[in-house]
Amino acid sequence: MDWNEYNDFQKYIEKFTEGRWGTGYGEKFAAWAGVNDKIANFKEALDVGCGNGYHLETFSKAFPYMQFTGVDLSTEAIRNAKRKNLKNVDFHVMNGESMPKDWTNKFDWVMMFDCAHDQPRPDLTIKEIHRTLKVGGVFTMVDIDGTSNIYLDKMKGEALLSYMLSMFICLPCASNAPSMIIFSLFENCSLCHFKQCILTKVLDLDSYCLGSRWGRKRALELLNECNFKDVTVVDIPVQSQVLYVCRK
Repeated sequence: MDWNEYNDFQKYIEKFTEGRWGTGYGEKFAAWAGVNDKIANFKEALDVGCGNGYHLETFSKAFPYMQFTGVDLSTEAIRNAKRKNLKNVDFHVMNGESMPKDWTNKFDWVMMFDCAHDQPRPDLTIKEIHRTLKVGGVFTMVDIDGTSNIYLDKMKGEALLSYMLSMFICLPCASNAPSMIIFSLFENCSLCHFKQCILTKVLDLDSYCLGSRWGRKRALELLNECNFKDVTVVDIPVQSQVLYVCRK
């Protein structure tokens, strides 16, 4: 399912984000990420999957000397973000799997909030993030704090909510890959050999379908596979969230 098919979804998710994060957390976040002594030297930052720009609004006010860029697949989200009229933020409708070539080694700080698990191919996006990040830069990835184990997740009080939201939002959008669409078109095709040939050709475009509770184990494996070898996991005082601090 395409993100643009969720009518008015962005305004609800922003309320959800506000309830979870509150306001004025810019300097706290920098401390959690261990960059509070370096952030004064940061010039450019990128938010991949920025949504309505909630986090960028906070950071742009906390660090007004920086230039921020936000990208998202949702036209509704970017339209809403631009209405905030943030002076030091540019917003673009863009797929994080393929960002401009001239963004190589451009950003001091790249961030992602609660959207790695929503992507059909998060590996492609994270590799792009690695490319756009300056040497010595930091990539902060915040996501749902799962265990990568259904049984262990069940022991946590909020697992039911996460799995429910994942079923109706995260997984449908994470399935929005070319091979998944083609599979649905040919699912009932009687020409089995033809269908198999088609699926074989597009297998490399298949979706990871991680789901919201993909967890720390799988997240660390993915980050390592995408060339981030220096990764620190940080427990943060935000409901159901965990922070991965990655350095290039």
